[in-house]
Amino acid sequence: MKCNLLIIALSFLCNINIVAQELNVESFFVKTNDITARTQPRQDINGNDCALIKVQLAASGAEFGGNVVGNVSYNKSEYLVYMSEGSKRLNVKLEGYLPLEACFEEYGIKALEGKTTYVMTISGASVARQIEAPKIKTGWIILESDPSGASVYINNEFVGNTPLNNYKQSYGTYQYRLESPNYHPATGTIELNAGRFEQSIALKPAFGSISVKSNVAGAKILLDGKPTGKNSPATLTEIPSGSHSITLQLDKYAPKQQNVVVEDGQTADVFMSLDARFARITINSINGAEIYSNGKLMGKGFISEDMMEGYYDIEVRLAHYKSVTKQIQVIAGQSQDITLNPIQKYGSLDIVSTPHNATITIDGKEVGKSPLTINNLLEGEHNVQLSLEKYKIETKKVVIYENQTMPLHFNLSIDTPRYYYDLGKKSFEIKDYRQAAIYYKKAAEQGYSEAQLDLGYLYKEGLGLTKDIKEALKWYTQAANQGLPEAQYRIGHMYYLGDGVISSRSAAIKWFHKSADQGYAAAEYLLGYFYECGIGVPKSNKQAKKWYELAAKHGDENAKKQLRVYIDR
Repeated sequence: MKCNLLIIALSFLCNINIVAQELNVESFFVKTNDITARTQPRQDINGNDCALIKVQLAASGAEFGGNVVGNVSYNKSEYLVYMSEGSKRLNVKLEGYLPLEACFEEYGIKALEGKTTYVMTISGASVARQIEAPKIKTGWIILESDPSGASVYINNEFVGNTPLNNYKQSYGTYQYRLESPNYHPATGTIELNAGRFEQSIALKPAFGSISVKSNVAGAKILLDGKPTGKNSPATLTEIPSGSHSITLQLDKYAPKQQNVVVEDGQTADVFMSLDARFARITINSINGAEIYSNGKLMGKGFISEDMMEGYYDIEVRLAHYKSVTKQIQVIAGQSQDITLNPIQKYGSLDIVSTPHNATITIDGKEVGKSPLTINNLLEGEHNVQLSLEKYKIETKKVVIYENQTMPLHFNLSIDTPRYYYDLGKKSFEIKDYRQAAIYYKKAAEQGYSEAQLDLGYLYKEGLGLTKDIKEALKWYTQAANQGLPEAQYRIGHMYYLGDGVISSRSAAIKWFHKSADQGYAAAEYLLGYFYECGIGVPKSNKQAKKWYELAAKHGDENAKKQLRVYIDR
């Protein structure tokens, strides 16, 4: 009887071994011409594209484990299994069969690649089942964290990152651990005895902030000796808890360091008072003089700079002057105002002319009549001009040297165009317009611009001549082309009003600009008016005010009135 029971028991065990067969991977390969993974993509929790394994298994109810992403679909002996890129194995469970772990490397594939379709064929699933294996109770473990993205370890094995919502496990007790950079690890126990275990964990920060301020803004902030890329005042965030050092660096100030302790979730305050290592040094000299500090050019005529502590050789240089040097000591916090001028060099100039009694102008300043000796004339080049009625104005350059007298002689020649122009003006003043026209024309034909201007006026008004607008425009143009601003203004006025010519605002504005650019007040005023009203130019109060100010500066009363309107606005 005992023998029969033993035989029955052994037979029963044999039947279980026969029924619980193994699943075998017949083949596993990349199907290069299958683009399902691209046309039906799926992404993991990190936003990376998944790989797709088409599992050929002629049985329904199979379960797949590993880095499986989302639900697995089954249709006509084929499962569609999406897995994270980099996965190296796939677990398969089917009732009545031993679990299968397929290691991809055994089939020449080290790890799965995203957007790639693979085919795995598994045999053994079509064998008839004789005994149902005991069903294991399983549930879902769902873990979330704040912040998300924490690494999840269950029983010290990495299973994914939060939010973890697709991790299935058999009933039981598990230990979890969540880890995230700059946060304290969070641990706990999972009692999985129902369909799901769900928990949300707020991670405790392992960092704080440092508020850095200084008495002088803009100092570079270093944390533990390394640049932060920030300047004071600033707040450094997500600093690991513990002791740190803050260093402030600012040009012309002594660097300063302070230790600080950062506590979890708190802001530590740091304030440092930087000590200046400089003083404000102001150096005054004559206009154009070059100012050097230890041989380096700092500016001309006037400088005011913050200079570091120490000794400096200050030198001023100017052509035709003797250079002067002074040593100064800069002490932090003690400003200095220094006047340092180069020493002038002088010579003399003897000026004679034929004929005599000509007016002498040197560098634009009238100094007397020829002959004349000028003493204490600054060394260097000077412009000397002599003028005498009915004679051409003569100009010469002369170079004066220290302690020397330079001779300069002028032979003045009669200024024929000027002579005729003066006669014309006298005739005009007594209203002898016909005679004035004769004299003006003689001077104008020799290129005398003022005569060309006045001759044009006589033609335009028909004074002493037959009125002829074309002839007037001709002489105005010749004078204008020689740069006479009044002639340019009159041409602009003719075009603006269409006075004897076809009206053209663009032509008028062109000529007004030429005249105004030479400081002719009437033209400057009109340009201000045009810009204010948008006549022929874009409307611009800024430009209008600019031209009104220039015209007022040159004496135009209308411009002065208009500027008062702007001030009252």
